[in-house]
Amino acid sequence: LAVLLLLAQPVNTYPSPSHHRVQEQLQAPRYLSFERGKECKGDVRIRTATDVKKYQDCTSITGDLSVKNTKLTVLRLPNLKSIGRKINLYRNTQLATLDLPSLETVRFFEMGIGMNALGSLYLPRLSTITGWFDVCNNAVLSLFYLPALKTCAGELVVDSNPELAALDLLDLTTSGNIVLSGGKLTAVSFPKLTTVGNFIVDNNERLTAVNLPLLET
Repeated sequence: LAVLLLLAQPVNTYPSPSHHRVQEQLQAPRYLSFERGKECKGDVRIRTATDVKKYQDCTSITGDLSVKNTKLTVLRLPNLKSIGRKINLYRNTQLATLDLPSLETVRFFEMGIGMNALGSLYLPRLSTITGWFDVCNNAVLSLFYLPALKTCAGELVVDSNPELAALDLLDLTTSGNIVLSGGKLTAVSFPKLTTVGNFIVDNNERLTAVNLPLLET
């Protein structure tokens, strides 16, 4: 284990004759919700709002999700729970809202160059990354919030995001290498982290506190 800190560097029921009909009505929304969910096989490439609408009902994508060089301002996939391989977000200069509220697992996550309008990355249910996670070179990203993330099997890199002032990975217990470089962070806390490869923090001139109370290896 290496910990490197370079701080100086820049169904209810009803007893009535219509009992069965009421039950059917109560159960209908659940049935419809289930039917809407679907597996989208292979790679998905999103370029326009029409593409976004096309994939609204996907609960899983077996291949890559690629969103590059678009003029989208909002990317919202409310039902998506898993991505079999990679999510790739680059050069979406007007994208101000990234909404993946149901995403729980992904293999690789990449977000970087040309994301000039996205101020926050909030993935409330993402709990497992089976590969690596890379968020770099985002000009206005100030908030990085993954409150449910427990495991990152590979490297977790947050690098060269000059406005980054808040980082929340409070549930993370296990990760490969963690690299936090560049930004406006004043404190870093991983209260549940027990296992990590190398832990590297550099080029954070405002950083005054690092909290790793449970780190073992």
